[in-house]
Amino acid sequence: MTVPRRSQLNHLKYLTSTAQSCFDAAFKNTRLTEASQFYSSLIQQCLHTRSLLDVGIVQTHMIKSGYIHLHIGNKLIDASLKCGSISYARKLFDELPNRHIVMWNSMISSYISHKKSKEGIGLYERMVLDGVYPDEYTFSCVFKAFSNLGLINEGRRAHGLSVVLGLEVSNVFVSSALVDMYAKFGRMKDARLVSNRVVDKDVVLFTALIVGYSQQGDDGEALEVFGNMINQGIKANEYTFASILITCGNLEDLTNGKLVHGLVIKSGYEPAVASQTSLLTMYARCGLIDDSLRIFKRFPNPNHITWTSLIVGLVRNGREELALTKFRKMICKSIVPNSFTLSSALQACSNLAMIDEGKQIHAMVTKFGLGRDVYAGAALVNMYGKCGSTEMARSVFDALID
Repeated sequence: MTVPRRSQLNHLKYLTSTAQSCFDAAFKNTRLTEASQFYSSLIQQCLHTRSLLDVGIVQTHMIKSGYIHLHIGNKLIDASLKCGSISYARKLFDELPNRHIVMWNSMISSYISHKKSKEGIGLYERMVLDGVYPDEYTFSCVFKAFSNLGLINEGRRAHGLSVVLGLEVSNVFVSSALVDMYAKFGRMKDARLVSNRVVDKDVVLFTALIVGYSQQGDDGEALEVFGNMINQGIKANEYTFASILITCGNLEDLTNGKLVHGLVIKSGYEPAVASQTSLLTMYARCGLIDDSLRIFKRFPNPNHITWTSLIVGLVRNGREELALTKFRKMICKSIVPNSFTLSSALQACSNLAMIDEGKQIHAMVTKFGLGRDVYAGAALVNMYGKCGSTEMARSVFDALID
């Protein structure tokens, strides 16, 4: 059986919709390796066209020709997922007679990456019940899902299974995901215990631990972990630097902040947006707002996070008028502020007793659907209260608690 490669899929469409007895007779004599190559090439064409209809045609022909048992089911599922249909991929998955671990992982990771953690966990539990052992990729996905849904007991059970399967500390991919999960649960003692058992630590594991300590407000521990990492000769990445610079800012530790800045330059990460924004924040929190302004000028197109970091830093350092100037410029550039941007701008209005400007920002709070946001609401109450408009302050407060 020889069909020109370019027209294979069109030929198959024709055969699927018309009598195909002659083709089937020839195809049934095709060797398994040739059939596998044939269907693989068709699936590759489906990926190129991103056509879910074509995926269905290939699947239908595989079933009719008796080749559904071929070990290319994952390619069909992968093609369905890349065509944007998790539901069709799941239908294929449920119909396939033999499911390899790769198929399970593809479905589980797709659910989780599409913010369907509950479905991903459900499939993981079914996999375990079916006697399929999870691998390092499975665990790294489901640990993230457990933390997304706050399922600490289920996360602990999965942790136990990873220990039984010998993956907890032997695979840094799994241990890093575990550290990240426990850190998000706020269980830093458990995160540290896992980390301590890992022999070959990498930057991902250390960064997960640093971020966890920083988010829990334990910046001293975060700085200690960073020091241990550097002493072990492990190079920090962009995300490590971004996290530890924020830590130095929280501690108002200018000495270590400058040392980290030097490492950022040496490592070549200074141009990175995350590093620049964290440097801006660190210097602002350490009282060197002019250094923050110099860093901000290096940004060709600052995003809303960078603008917010600068505005927050200016207000923190008593530069309210400049903060409002930057806020207006941000709005003129059509960059949508978040609740932290708006609450900082309102704080500037409060400090300067600028109620008219504050009312304009109040209108923005409403426009962007943040009327019930705690941060924006508290800033509005504070602004109206300090500007002597107690009735408006009470009105905003009542709207928040309704």
